Amino acid sequence: MSWVFLALLVVGLQTHEPTLGDALALQRQAEALACSIQDDACLGEEFRLRGAADQAVRRSDPAALGCTASDLACLAAAWLRIDKPNQSRLTAVMEARGWPPLAGEAAVGAWSVLQHLPSADNETLGLRERAAPLILAEVRAGRLQPDHYARLADRNAMARGASQPFGTLRPCRDGAFDQSSIDDVAAVDARRRDIGMDILLSESLRLYDHLCRQESASVRPKP
Repeated sequence: MSWVFLALLVVGLQTHEPTLGDALALQRQAEALACSIQDDACLGEEFRLRGAADQAVRRSDPAALGCTASDLACLAAAWLRIDKPNQSRLTAVMEARGWPPLAGEAAVGAWSVLQHLPSADNETLGLRERAAPLILAEVRAGRLQPDHYARLADRNAMARGASQPFGTLRPCRDGAFDQSSIDDVAAVDARRRDIGMDILLSESLRLYDHLCRQESASVRPKP
């Protein structure tokens, strides 16, 4: 299959609702590259495709996956068809050489693969935690954005039952942002400044509360 066709496939996913078939096609093309772990250019294309597959399966209509939108277990099982091979490949790369110096869509694709590893699995949580300082180094090098590190650090912390340091996740309680998920708004803002994030949590709280109210209203039983 030509590179032109692959590019058209990825672009096409941006203009229509993707399917599991689209995601699996992207995954197969990533695997067909058979990249050497030391070949940065090839790995860049591979993780661009793997990242696109990761997003495609998550943007698929739940019904097309045989699930309802509220059946998280069913959705997770469908996503695992993409996540499991991605996990195996990223683990192999990291064990061999750490985090590869990717850029652009490739860097974001590799980060998406990492971010979507299952939180409940101690092995994958360990992998994400080992990757955290490497992701911060990629932010310092300008290959990823501060938000990428913050979101990974927050997910890792909440998986351990700790407070999220940057407040990028939005757990709700009683129709409002659950501030027990952080230690202190001012402390979170200071950490965000330290890593170069543009938007402070204090500037986002009204939006967080608004979104939580919307979600609460959408699941409230009708009289």
